[in-house]
Amino acid sequence: MENQSHKGAPYDPGVLAQVFENLIENQLAPAPTRLCIAYSGGLDTRVLLHSIHRIKDLQSSLNVNILAFHVNHGLSSLADLWERECQRTCTESGFAFEAIRVQIPSGPGLSVEEQARVARYAALRARVQKGDWWITAHHQDDQVETLLLQLLRGAGVRGLSAMPLVQAFGEASLIRPLLQMPRSALYAYAQQQGLLWINDPSNEDQRYARNYVRHSVVPVIAARWPSYGTTLQRSAALAADAAALAEDLAEIDFEQCSTSDVGQLHVPSLVALPPHRLRNLLAYWPRRLGLPTPYRTHIDHIIAQMLHAANDACPLVTWPGVEVRRYTQHLYMQRPLAPAPPADWQVVWDGLSMLETSTTSVL
Repeated sequence: MENQSHKGAPYDPGVLAQVFENLIENQLAPAPTRLCIAYSGGLDTRVLLHSIHRIKDLQSSLNVNILAFHVNHGLSSLADLWERECQRTCTESGFAFEAIRVQIPSGPGLSVEEQARVARYAALRARVQKGDWWITAHHQDDQVETLLLQLLRGAGVRGLSAMPLVQAFGEASLIRPLLQMPRSALYAYAQQQGLLWINDPSNEDQRYARNYVRHSVVPVIAARWPSYGTTLQRSAALAADAAALAEDLAEIDFEQCSTSDVGQLHVPSLVALPPHRLRNLLAYWPRRLGLPTPYRTHIDHIIAQMLHAANDACPLVTWPGVEVRRYTQHLYMQRPLAPAPPADWQVVWDGLSMLETSTTSVL
């Protein structure tokens, strides 16, 4: 456990109450049926938990079951101790608690940081119920780090818009009510209230990209531009507006270029689009289908290899989880086809039942 000093004025939990009220009044999210807290036990979530405990009796929208979910990644020898401490804190606050244990894949080319994030969100998503509010403790510093990392990855406006206040989370709403708060204000609040929290040593390991940005990049920026948090968050908000406009335009172009099947686009209609609208539509198409997002290089390959191909050609562009094919005057996007059975495949068939190959293809 950790209790450390940090400069800055403490934040007021009344801000949290105001955010919740605004979400409902402005119809950004319906009133919750359950309030679910993603609780790691670190400083940020400890402040969030304490704040919700303080305002729940004053906030009419919080007259619902409040639950805390702790994901145990098993990456530290202290993980089980942290889980027990989180349970103790939640029990003292009067909140229901559930620990979720996940397995993190490892191997060449796999980022532990990214795999842990994917496993965490998958575990939480599996527990979503319709009408939930899932609350995370992401704050202004997290937003800045996300924006910088996206810039360094060459992201477009969707990536640069970083994290929204509210977004869909299955049939629930994922809400980040502390996005306007700098981490220094959360530190100051924790000091003021005498809170203790879990300090994960891996947060200091600068082999991880986010930690490197946090400890080595942001301090340099802060020394030169003290108001960097506010200004970069403003840039993220402007990028979010631009992303929303691009999404609206993509929907218009999609209606003009698609057939009755949303997995098909009409090639002559695509060719007639200006290049920037064509790229925007091709980036939007997999999102419309619920498929993984392509990189810019994949979009460029679709344009270069498929739009002007001969009608009898069968070009193919792929990325993990997606295949794009052309047949006559249409592009088709879908999940990868199952591999064909081997040439020497044989099976005894009764003439009635479905045939299934060793590659799980059904014939």
